[in-house]
Amino acid sequence: MELKRNVAWCRNKRPVIFADGVFASSITMNPWAYTEGDTIYLFYAGDEPGGRRQIRLATAPANDPENFTFKGIAVGNGEEYGSFDYAWCVLPHVVKLPDGTYFMLYSGNRGYGEGLAAFPGIGVATSDDLIHWKKYANNPVIVPGGEPDYPLIGIAGGGLVCEDRGNGRFRLHLYYTGCPTYGDNIFLHQQKVTCYTYSDDGINWQYQGVVRTRCTGIEYENIATASGNVIRDADGLWRSWYSAIGTRWGVYSICYSESEDGLHWTRGENAGDNLALGPEVRDIGEIQFFSWHDRWQDQSVSYPTVIRTGNGYRMYYSGNDYGCGGIGTAVSSPMRIALTGEDRGKAKMWMTGDDKLYRLELFGSVSAGDLGELPLTGHQGGFTQSGSVYLEEFPARDGKALFGLRAIAVHEKDGVRIDMFAENRASTPLGDISVRMDLGKAPVTVSSSDADVTTADGVCTVPLGRLDGKSTVCRHLHLAPSKKDF
Repeated sequence: MELKRNVAWCRNKRPVIFADGVFASSITMNPWAYTEGDTIYLFYAGDEPGGRRQIRLATAPANDPENFTFKGIAVGNGEEYGSFDYAWCVLPHVVKLPDGTYFMLYSGNRGYGEGLAAFPGIGVATSDDLIHWKKYANNPVIVPGGEPDYPLIGIAGGGLVCEDRGNGRFRLHLYYTGCPTYGDNIFLHQQKVTCYTYSDDGINWQYQGVVRTRCTGIEYENIATASGNVIRDADGLWRSWYSAIGTRWGVYSICYSESEDGLHWTRGENAGDNLALGPEVRDIGEIQFFSWHDRWQDQSVSYPTVIRTGNGYRMYYSGNDYGCGGIGTAVSSPMRIALTGEDRGKAKMWMTGDDKLYRLELFGSVSAGDLGELPLTGHQGGFTQSGSVYLEEFPARDGKALFGLRAIAVHEKDGVRIDMFAENRASTPLGDISVRMDLGKAPVTVSSSDADVTTADGVCTVPLGRLDGKSTVCRHLHLAPSKKDF
């Protein structure tokens, strides 16, 4: 099933929160963003010099969402050794109940146990002001119970949604990670799955079991999938950004899925459709690798939290080593392009605020001077860790490729940049190369800094001009929503 509201992300170069002796001693991880009025409250896990981790709070103005101020420890560790949260309090999730109470779930680590079995449960804390928090006396309220039944089982939080059911009633929906360990093979060790439970009082929970597992056919999540942030749109569509591990990187990346009922989830129809962010070194369009002080997310990205910001979205997430690299942020692009794997550069495009899935042909037709329109052969394409896509096809005559035609599409904060170029490895020049790009009636405008592009009836004509022998010619395009509210 195709995704309905997929988005692409444009990330910041530097983290917005990192261990500097104030936000934490050596690690900042597991962010959860909550917006109240004109303030963003970012709850996260950070450590003290002795290694114990607590739920900490930083705030930022909603109109300056990357400039955080540390506010202190929100939830501290259990005082007695062996208590479920003695060593770590991590993975905070905060929602507001109908009576105005702020409700937090957080995961505990007791400081002993093999592997992820050191995480024995999930506890509750409440607040009247988002600053001062009180733990529930009988924590943890959620313990292993609805997950795969293995000896070394631990659980940890992921995504929490509060459903207002009227007359002061509510239902809490929790998507959490079940962490069985039952082998040392890469596909068996720490086999994380997403589980679901719900509660009508925040204390007593009804376990529903596993709702999402790894996908063997997708190389960036064929090992394990942890739970993650979940939001529910006004029409009832459930949307989740979560952490996944696969053989492509061997570490966490951030993925996306949707559900009509909260139980059955789809990742889309093609590999790459649901990749939100992967570990970043460089992307297409970047010539140099990032310098060492910018490489805080080149090994892992995980634990996303997503908030709505006007017509778009903002994500906060953990960088390398579960947060040793800090907490970073990304904003959504108003459109996302993904390839379908078919010739002529067939692609699909999502636009924020528009549930129609547009069908594109980046190489709808190609012509070369007196040769006229040319058939295309040898379709190739793929996607990068940031969701950018690239493809190459070969215009041919009499079955013989004449030149290579490439396109790359990079998502930006205001639209999509498309670089289209032709490469002629032969000595024979070709005249008046022209590409017609079918935009599938999408409400977009196309501009170019170096080509006189024309658009009519949803088809954009891109003149590449004369292509001399042993040469390359490139044109730079920009697609932007034509609606003013984007």
